[in-house]
Amino acid sequence: MEGGGIDWSDLGHTALDLIGIVWDGADIINAVWYGLEGNYAMAAVSAICALPFVGSLVGGSAGLALKVIGHSLTFGMAAQGTWEAAGRAVEAYQNGTFSAWNVLDVGLNALGMGLSGRAAFSEGRKLANRIAASETGQKIVSGIKAYAADNRGCVDLEALGLVKSKGGNRADLGNKLDYQFGKAGGNQHNIDRTRGLKAEMDKLGFNDTLENREYFEQYYNKVLNDSSNIVGTPEVASYTENGIIHYYTVTTRESFLMGRYGGAKVTTHWDGNRLLTIKISSGKESRYNHIIIK
Repeated sequence: MEGGGIDWSDLGHTALDLIGIVWDGADIINAVWYGLEGNYAMAAVSAICALPFVGSLVGGSAGLALKVIGHSLTFGMAAQGTWEAAGRAVEAYQNGTFSAWNVLDVGLNALGMGLSGRAAFSEGRKLANRIAASETGQKIVSGIKAYAADNRGCVDLEALGLVKSKGGNRADLGNKLDYQFGKAGGNQHNIDRTRGLKAEMDKLGFNDTLENREYFEQYYNKVLNDSSNIVGTPEVASYTENGIIHYYTVTTRESFLMGRYGGAKVTTHWDGNRLLTIKISSGKESRYNHIIIK
């Protein structure tokens, strides 16, 4: 587009860039068009901008990464196009040839920049949430938080689970022992749960003592570090907080607990080393693993 004249090729490529944000096939058409014009550099760039299409086929974290790359590159192209279009508009104004086409030229490029930037941010946030929700991501986030809160600038990597101690991973029980011994409050669902677990503890002969709490800390550490007690395949779960979807992996484990008055099957659900739920079913000893605390 020289001065106020219309470069239909340039306008067409810009329109396809814009359409490519919502329909990835437009980037492929753009790449072919550039190639036919002999502009192989832009043909290659447009082909790379079609990465979101590949990302949709691949799926998962890799697919999201491809979408982020593709939309980010489109954003960069649109930003450059907006700058150049603004320069052409200024030149046309100085030459007295400014027209509605200059406004359209700047507007299309600016719109493409805004939409592609938004798309890159959206896909990037999804990717970040997925990574943060993974076991490794949770450990990294915990490490960063611990480092920021530690005035000495030192982090206990073993306590965070970033490295394994000689005794294996350390179970993060949170307040689950309070639930187990009937000390949890909150809504009726939580009260019913904690009463049910307390009844099982009484049936097995476990009172709420410091000694028994230390016993169960060791017990759940043993459960966590015994890979043979995993039941089924770990499943990905999610929850939404402040409009952001958080993903995590749930692993189900079954073990056997022997008390003073009998035994019970213990079914636990874990997110990495974090204990999520406990279910204790009294019954006689069966195929489930024995965990002996020495």
